Amino acid sequence: MNYTAPAFYFLTSAVALKARTVGAAYESMCTYMGYAVSMPCLLHALRGLEAGGYVTTEPTGGVVTASTPLTVTPAGKKLAAISPLQKLMGEYKAHRKNLVRFCDMERPETPAEGLTADGDSFAPAATRLLRAGDIALPTFEITDGEDGCLRLTVHHPGDDPTGQYDSEDIDPDSATLAYSASVTGTDEQIRAALHDLVETAYLLVTDPRPRKVALHGRDGSLLIALANAADEYGTVVFRMTVSKIRFNRQRFVGKRDAELDYAQCGDPIFTHEMRSARDFALYDVFHSVLARPDLLSDGDSRTLQEILRRAPL
Repeated sequence: MNYTAPAFYFLTSAVALKARTVGAAYESMCTYMGYAVSMPCLLHALRGLEAGGYVTTEPTGGVVTASTPLTVTPAGKKLAAISPLQKLMGEYKAHRKNLVRFCDMERPETPAEGLTADGDSFAPAATRLLRAGDIALPTFEITDGEDGCLRLTVHHPGDDPTGQYDSEDIDPDSATLAYSASVTGTDEQIRAALHDLVETAYLLVTDPRPRKVALHGRDGSLLIALANAADEYGTVVFRMTVSKIRFNRQRFVGKRDAELDYAQCGDPIFTHEMRSARDFALYDVFHSVLARPDLLSDGDSRTLQEILRRAPL
């Protein structure tokens, strides 16, 4: 498996800020990702960077906290550096080029155990960023459910965990007014849902025709319809519509696109409009699924890399 974008964001944050603690780099990493980075994602980034010799940490008792000392090695600084020649082309383009190059590098194998993170110590920074509006909830969020299951939640951009903002983006005439929709399923079911999301995102950046994908769990199934549409002003936008499959949902397991045309759904739970299919692939899927690298196969990781190449950030 290759390195992933979150590790690059952590490394460049640490270098740019001259960060001396994991927490300082983590906070900047969150702004890159657009949401509060999960502990599995942070640990995956740290393990890979340490194994590659790019950073060192000094966790107490194998537990990483926000105050854990952090050092970027000379190799790490060199990897994140933007050369004077690159600056002539623009720092944004240089950063993007370095990101793609970093994600082409093979990540050393690292044990999944031995290093843990104290999520409570990182929570205040995440809450502060949420309240400031610097980050939001990911479009697709995976959290731990009951009985060893995983919960996959689809968030509307107006979904606010702090409860301090009101959104005007949700259609007030919708039969079911909601800011999110969820399914809870086994590890296998959620992995399959993430795989279908990644494959659909890839198809959208290579052939942006209307697409459909279903997210299945033990307690229900959600249908995600994706297509260009005209907004109330006549401007072409890319629209994601989230509905619940009401009948014979098992029939549609493993199906995508036209195979889902006959799924009987209720009224849309919510719609989310963005500029383009590329935005959906990069910001709604690419960043969201990287929050749980432990649930991605090597094939999914390679597909994400292709998305990055074809639709650079």
